[in-house]
Amino acid sequence: MIGSAGREGTMTHAGTPRATDLWSENHALRPITPATAFEETVERLSNSITLGLLLPGSQLPPERELAARLGVSRATLRRALAALQETGRIHARPGRGGGTFVSEGLGGERPVLPDDWTGRLDLRASLDMGATMLAATRAGEADLDELDTLIARMDEAEEADDYRRLDVRFHIKIAEITGSGPLIDEVARAQVELTRLVRLIRRPGEALRVSNEQHAGILAAMRDRDAGRAALAAYYHNESTRHILSALPHP
Repeated sequence: MIGSAGREGTMTHAGTPRATDLWSENHALRPITPATAFEETVERLSNSITLGLLLPGSQLPPERELAARLGVSRATLRRALAALQETGRIHARPGRGGGTFVSEGLGGERPVLPDDWTGRLDLRASLDMGATMLAATRAGEADLDELDTLIARMDEAEEADDYRRLDVRFHIKIAEITGSGPLIDEVARAQVELTRLVRLIRRPGEALRVSNEQHAGILAAMRDRDAGRAALAAYYHNESTRHILSALPHP
C-alpha cells in the first residue's frame, strides 16, 4: 500500500508538501470509470480538498503521474483541473518551482444549512453504523492501534480544521477496515457533506471534546468485538452532531 489514512503528505524536491494526503492514496487515486471520467476526476479531487486531505498550499503530483494513477487520459485530467481552477479550488504557478497547487483559505467557506440537512445526517448515521459494525468484526490489532493514534492526535489538535482532518481520517479508516470499496466511497461522500455542515459551527471547542470522547467509546466497543455496541456508539455520535446543528438558525 502506498499510504494510509494517517500518513502525512510527501515532499517535493523543493520541500513543498505534496497533495497526496488522501483518505487512502491507493483508494482515492484508483482508476476512474471511463464513462464518467471527467465528472469522477473533478469529484474525487474536489472532495479531497473539501475534506482537508488535499492540504491548502500543497502541490498536486505531476500531470503525467496523476493521470496514470487515476487511470484517465491527460486530456481528461487537464479538463478536470481547468474546472477546479475556475472554481478557485486549485491554481497553477508557472516557471521554476511551479506546478498545480491547492488554493489557500478554503476553510473559511460558510455554506448555508440546506433544507434537507436532517436527511443527510440520517444517511451518514446509517453508513457509519453499518461500517462500524462490520469493522468491529474485521479489524486487526494494527487497525485498532491506528484508530487509537488518531484519537490521541485529535485530543492534541489546537485548531478546529486540524481536528476535522483527523476526524475524517478516523471515520474513513473504519470504512477501510471493512474492505468494501463501495462503502468507503459512500462514507467519504457523507464526510464531505458533514464537513460542509460542521463549518457552520464557528466555535466548536467543547463539541470537539465530546466528539472525541465518543470516538473513544466507538473504539472501546470495537476492541471488545462488540459489533452491536459499536454501532450504537456510532449512532449516538451522529445524534450528538444533529443536536448541535439543530441549535443553528434554519433556512
